[in-house]
Amino acid sequence: MNKRVYSASVGAALLLLASTAQAAGAGFYVGVGAGRGVIADATTAQVDMDSNVFYSGLVGYRIGVVPLFDFAIEGQYTDFGDFKPKNSAINAQADASAFAANLLAILPIGPIDFYAKAGAAKLSFESTVSGTTTKNDSTNPMYGLGIGFRVPYVGVRLQADYLDTDKEVGKSLLMYSAIATFTF
Repeated sequence: MNKRVYSASVGAALLLLASTAQAAGAGFYVGVGAGRGVIADATTAQVDMDSNVFYSGLVGYRIGVVPLFDFAIEGQYTDFGDFKPKNSAINAQADASAFAANLLAILPIGPIDFYAKAGAAKLSFESTVSGTTTKNDSTNPMYGLGIGFRVPYVGVRLQADYLDTDKEVGKSLLMYSAIATFTF
């Protein structure tokens, strides 16, 4: 009999935890964040380029369609700021920004969220090498992984995003960021 009571108690606790997690995160949300981006193997300057801190804002909608997973659709704007080469002997700089649309798959475990995202980003990239300016606008696939902590209406998440860029920009753009979110 103790096994049945114990099993029922554990089942009720898990059900309560799942419903609390669903209620705490569902709905529209907005977020602001900051991070760092690195262009790998930039072909415009033939060197790796580091960036300063970038800033981003996002808006999204989170729903729970299946019992164990949540999904969200998200739009994000990121201003990457100015990129400068690691090798200061090269006279080069770049400026980049992106609009992105992503679909997130979220595994909520209590107040902790583990998520993966995939989507596309419209990247605007302008580089100047030895006085010659080149502009490149392209749409590129975007992928990411993250972990977040949330309580009702407020959350914080850490994420790493990978943007598979065109040859003119470089092989890839890696982004690491922290984002604070507010759910309505």
